[in-house]
Amino acid sequence: GEGPAADGSAPGDAEGETELPTRNQLRMLSLANALPFVGFGFLDNFLMILSGDLIDSTLCVYFSFSTMAAAAIGNTISDVAGIFSGGAVEELASRMGVEEPPLTRAQRQLRSTRIWQYSGQVLGIIFGCTLGCCPLLWIDSEQSERLKHEKQQNKVFQAVVEKLCEMLHAEAAWLMLVDPVRGDLESRNVTQKIKHHRWRLEDGFMGHAARSGKFVNVADVKEETYYDPKLHDDFLGTGMTVQNLLCMPIWHKGEVVGLINVMNKKDGSFTTRDEDVLSAISTHVAVAMSKDSDNFEEVLDNCERSMSQQGAPQWNTTTQQRRKTLIEPVLQGMNSLLDSESLALLLLDEDHEYLYTEAVEGALPKCRMSLAESYAGWTVERGMVMNQQLGEDEAASHPAYSGIDIRSVLCVPIFDTRRKCLGAFEVVNKRSGAFTQDDIQYVQQVANYIALMLEGPTAELRRVLALTRQRMQHQVVQASGESGQHRVICFLEQAQDLPESQEDSDGMMDPYVTLQVVRGNPLQEPEPGLAKRILLMRNRVTSHYSRDLSKSTTELMTRFPKWDETVAISVPEALADIPPEELYLHVLLWDYDSLNEDQLVGQTAFQLSRMPRAAARGARPYALYAIANQESTYDLEKARIWLSFSRAATAGADGAPKQKPRAETGGPAAPHGPDA
Repeated sequence: GEGPAADGSAPGDAEGETELPTRNQLRMLSLANALPFVGFGFLDNFLMILSGDLIDSTLCVYFSFSTMAAAAIGNTISDVAGIFSGGAVEELASRMGVEEPPLTRAQRQLRSTRIWQYSGQVLGIIFGCTLGCCPLLWIDSEQSERLKHEKQQNKVFQAVVEKLCEMLHAEAAWLMLVDPVRGDLESRNVTQKIKHHRWRLEDGFMGHAARSGKFVNVADVKEETYYDPKLHDDFLGTGMTVQNLLCMPIWHKGEVVGLINVMNKKDGSFTTRDEDVLSAISTHVAVAMSKDSDNFEEVLDNCERSMSQQGAPQWNTTTQQRRKTLIEPVLQGMNSLLDSESLALLLLDEDHEYLYTEAVEGALPKCRMSLAESYAGWTVERGMVMNQQLGEDEAASHPAYSGIDIRSVLCVPIFDTRRKCLGAFEVVNKRSGAFTQDDIQYVQQVANYIALMLEGPTAELRRVLALTRQRMQHQVVQASGESGQHRVICFLEQAQDLPESQEDSDGMMDPYVTLQVVRGNPLQEPEPGLAKRILLMRNRVTSHYSRDLSKSTTELMTRFPKWDETVAISVPEALADIPPEELYLHVLLWDYDSLNEDQLVGQTAFQLSRMPRAAARGARPYALYAIANQESTYDLEKARIWLSFSRAATAGADGAPKQKPRAETGGPAAPHGPDA
């Protein structure tokens, strides 16, 4: 007969007749399968992380392998170790009494049995791999990246110092970093003639540059106080004598972190151009030495500070230092020439509406002062010169200058190319009497140069463009009788009974007029946001030599301005083919503000087709009308503006005028008539 099956089951048993394992048997099966995988997972991750990190920080740095290569090698090592450790883990589990339960082959092939078996293996490998990650708790995960970065950085910095030596025609160049632990400088990269060394912060020019944060450019070291024969005659025992030296600090987060030094320029001494080059390189070195996030934070901090202070942002440290170095003798010379006791350069903080001392000469302290409580504040708010002489009985103490009696004061505003106030010069107590008109003119000339410095390198070009526009305006006025031109010539004489200013407490306006040719009657079709559009147009055209918007001069502190000025207004090219019946001269009256945006006060308009070809014999008064949405802001009932205008002949293709000239003087656009 037939004997029992190898697995102990009776022959002929069907799958449905197989006895199901008990729950305890299934649990023991799952545990017995889990423990070996716990050990395997632990060893696999543990060895892979340790070996991979070691390889990444050694071989990968030396041979420039990638981190993925280190992971692959580490995984190979851990897998090999797993082969030899698998049996040991199972034997250890068996000694602990954890063994698979006795199951028949049919029971092992049951679906429920396989689920418990595989579940134990999965949970075991997950738990083991999790335990195997424990090296991450103590290893330095950034060490390898830091070492790779330092290696690449060292290669770049070495190329920098060698290129610097060649570019600046220097005998030697080297990079030094501040050691915060030892409190000295340590050489990082050097050219061939320099050996690696350490340098005390108390010694020589390099120590001074590192302590003060100011660059040092010495043409002859023997003529300077920091010269030391022991340090400079045989520099570092190399046999070289330091003749001239340029040391540039490297800044990061407001601290000096290193120096770039070049010595002994072969064809003379180091120039300001060399300073700028070295300053730019020091900035890039600082960027390369720090994290990207730190760099962006520092840039944002600098931008935020510059937004509230006057002047173009200066990212070049040499420019900043040269400015501070030169401003002192400038103020000393001004103070001596004006024969004054003290002089201060005050700049405007627009966000907080106060003045702060940028530089001072004499007994005046550096301080901040409100616009409402200072002489310079009055000048800045109104954009006007103040020249006040106080008698002996009237001597007053300046609110911001404690203990200093003011007998005479001269304040001169500093304007940018848009004629917005950047600050002011405040000159106090002339020794030889009162400040004269010559003193005022001299300080105004200096203020113009200071404004150029504050606005940045393009300020001169913007002023050249403004001068070009003025000259072109003059040429247009001179050629107003010629044909073939698309222009309007307006004589602006005066205005009377203008409304009170909304900005100045005394109610006095600083009026000026802008003129522009537009299509359609602007009085009948008011444009929303007119003031904003005109201001944007004026800002945009500062970068062009010509513009379609003309502007008069500004009369200060008056409601009865007298311009007596001829202004030429060009017809925009886009409107050159439009019939004159559809074109209007739009005249806008503004109130100038030295600090904020100018205010639009009133308007009037004139149809070009009603303008005469020849200049009128005299100006006539015309009413001013309110701007849309600000009818109640200004009282324009009595306000009048005196104008006369003519339209230059517009030639056709054959050179003949397109229309016959009219004899009448043009009046305001319908529905408004001229004011008699």
